[in-house]
Amino acid sequence: MNSRERAMVVGGGALALVILFWAMVIDPTVKGRSELASRIETKKKEIVEVRELARKISLSRIKFGALERRMPEPGGSSLLSTMETIATESGIKDGVASMEPQPQVEVEGYSENSVAMRMEKIRLKELVGFLNEVGRRKSYIRVKRLSIKPLYEDPDLLEVKLTVSWYERG
Repeated sequence: MNSRERAMVVGGGALALVILFWAMVIDPTVKGRSELASRIETKKKEIVEVRELARKISLSRIKFGALERRMPEPGGSSLLSTMETIATESGIKDGVASMEPQPQVEVEGYSENSVAMRMEKIRLKELVGFLNEVGRRKSYIRVKRLSIKPLYEDPDLLEVKLTVSWYERG
């Protein structure tokens, strides 16, 4: 081989080594680093999400504990009698047209008791007083459904349908 041919073989060999070094070492390293950087960003976002979920769970546990402390004691008064007492205390007993206990629902060791109420010819101020009294009770009473309709003959009077419930330990 003459010197020109040797130079071409050496140059081609060197180029092949550079390309091989690039393909086997540098390119995988660069790709691996960029992939790791994107994984790090994804994991950082996941950590933020997990921390937010942990905060929400902690708040939910606090709220649940507060609600659980407000649950009525077993063997105490029923929701129906409690609602009758509230209606009497808030002065709308005469406006209560009906109170019907609803079927009890069992949910993960707790039972949900509900009462459907219908009130006729009551004023908004009386309804607000009644709802405030419901909220002031030691036991947590939840208003599940509320429908208010003014009467046609006297718009100052209302027809109210509501469903209230509370939970007890099963």
